[in-house]
Amino acid sequence: MESNKLFEDYARTEKKLKAITDRAIRKNQTETALEALNALVIMKYNYNQAYRDDFVEDRLEKLSAAVGEANAADLSFGTKEDTVIFYDSFGADTRGLACIYLKALAGMNYKIVYITNTGAKGKQPVISEVLKSCNATVAYIERGGGFLSVAGQLIRLFAQYQPKYAFEYNQPWDIGGIEAFYLFKNVTRFKINLTDHAFWPGVRSFDYCIEFRDFGCSLSRDYRGLREDQLLLLPYYPYLDRSAKFQGLPFDEGKRFIFTGGYLYKTLGEGNIYYKMIAHMLTTDPELMFLYAGKGDDSQLKILAGQFEGRVFHIAERPDFYQIIERCLFYVNSFPIVGGLMTQYAATAGKIPLTINHGGRAEGLLLESDDAFTLFTNETDLLAEADRLLTDDAYLKAQSEHMKGLVISEERFAAELQRILEQQKTGFAIHWKEIDTTAQHEEYRYAFERKYIDNAIANAENSKLIRYFPLFFIKKMTNRILKKKK
Repeated sequence: MESNKLFEDYARTEKKLKAITDRAIRKNQTETALEALNALVIMKYNYNQAYRDDFVEDRLEKLSAAVGEANAADLSFGTKEDTVIFYDSFGADTRGLACIYLKALAGMNYKIVYITNTGAKGKQPVISEVLKSCNATVAYIERGGGFLSVAGQLIRLFAQYQPKYAFEYNQPWDIGGIEAFYLFKNVTRFKINLTDHAFWPGVRSFDYCIEFRDFGCSLSRDYRGLREDQLLLLPYYPYLDRSAKFQGLPFDEGKRFIFTGGYLYKTLGEGNIYYKMIAHMLTTDPELMFLYAGKGDDSQLKILAGQFEGRVFHIAERPDFYQIIERCLFYVNSFPIVGGLMTQYAATAGKIPLTINHGGRAEGLLLESDDAFTLFTNETDLLAEADRLLTDDAYLKAQSEHMKGLVISEERFAAELQRILEQQKTGFAIHWKEIDTTAQHEEYRYAFERKYIDNAIANAENSKLIRYFPLFFIKKMTNRILKKKK
């Protein structure tokens, strides 16, 4: 009953946000309309039952005209063939793909302008070194002034540096950035699709979409409505700090252990299959240890630790992540949601990433993965493989050898990115496939909570929505006060 009420509330809130958007557009209240769309996008991203919403797309494009009128004086710029802008609304350092793209661009004969948020100042040591190596220009955007302000700042930076090429690497709810990119018609715009499995808006804000696997290419064609000639395939590699000092393990370093890393929400649901698999492996080898690195809901991990006292350990993310993987027997992928970068970390370290290919989402994470290593379709087959790896050292060594060469090299990545800029193509052929999204939709529906509705609306960027949803904001403020008192 509660679940039905939750989804009824979702539908009611979605309808209300759409009505607010249209009303605000009619009254020329552009900022209010953008805030309503921001809330709608965040809700849709967390619910993830569709990959495109035509209402959102139509209103974003309609509002881009108003954004353009407000910044008309800055939109008549020419372009410089040697200038590339990389717009990064995330502002992370080595997490994600910005760092490896910037490393590749740094080796080319282009003037690089890197644009990110003021909140990233002083928090990107690796990216800062990369940018210094090629004398790149760094510019920051202040996000506190609203979506129109963000769009205006970005437009002015484009007018100032006049790029011929631009990369759009942004969060799904970066409404201001998306609106600005709609307007750069004279710039060749590349969208970097980091989250190919999730909802994101702005399908008409770029010319080409760079996907990292066949799964994303097929999904973008069939569910986002992108043309085949817009889709470019470029696998990525994980940035690794091989020089990080190993900080040790929370148990005797002579012990054999298996390892998983990443956000814990990826392990929840589907009847706790992930935790049952780990329990089976720990039972198979009574001396085996299990280590999990990451943050989130650790309730199931604590239950597992109670079942195997002194053999289950949970640590935070650490800079020596790669050095930990190098020392494990093999890597156990999260389930039901697979860790893409984690899979690549494991393969790069020469460790087998035991993986259930749930809903096809594990395909294409490694090069030639169908031939070189097995993606399992169920836990029974995976556990049979785990049993053999745990009891046959020669087999473990032989299978681990197969991991070498399954991640694109840094040099190949850079060469292909240069080809994208010069020819708008890569050397990777796309293998189109039909994607069944049923399992993925069920997972997200199962994991959806009331807080995803509340937090989408009652956040600092959506202050104009308080008149429409006062109780949402009061509830959030009350919770914040109670949390401080605790």
